[in-house]
Amino acid sequence: MSDKFGEIFEIELKCWCHGLERVREKVDIGVLHKVIKEFAPVLAESIENLFVCDLVETAKRFCSSAKCKNNEREIVYYLLSHLPVPADLNPDQVKILEQIVQKVENIHPGAFKRLEKKWTAVKQPQEQEQFSFENLSFPPKSSVSA
Repeated sequence: MSDKFGEIFEIELKCWCHGLERVREKVDIGVLHKVIKEFAPVLAESIENLFVCDLVETAKRFCSSAKCKNNEREIVYYLLSHLPVPADLNPDQVKILEQIVQKVENIHPGAFKRLEKKWTAVKQPQEQEQFSFENLSFPPKSSVSA
């Protein structure tokens, strides 16, 4: 299904970007955040369908379409914030999540720590054990170089 979902992901992204491109001037960052919030279910579906989407490229396309290229890092992090919590995923989906986050971490070091902090905050009100990337099968590559 991941091959077919790649096509669905691309169509969804093209449609949202087309809408942003139709705006004559630069799109306000708040509006872009709202568009991405509407796009967010596609991110969860990509993981459910074992499709490794590229959030860095997705952010570049959103920013280019919205004419706000200097906000790519912010948009990548905003996209990350809409990824599902690993505790809600099966092992295959967690592997896909790892690959997605690793792609971001390779370009924007700190993505793992940012998500770990968010997921820990999400889990605390539910009185669940604290989440840590140490429980996953991959170490952040950026921790080797500083």
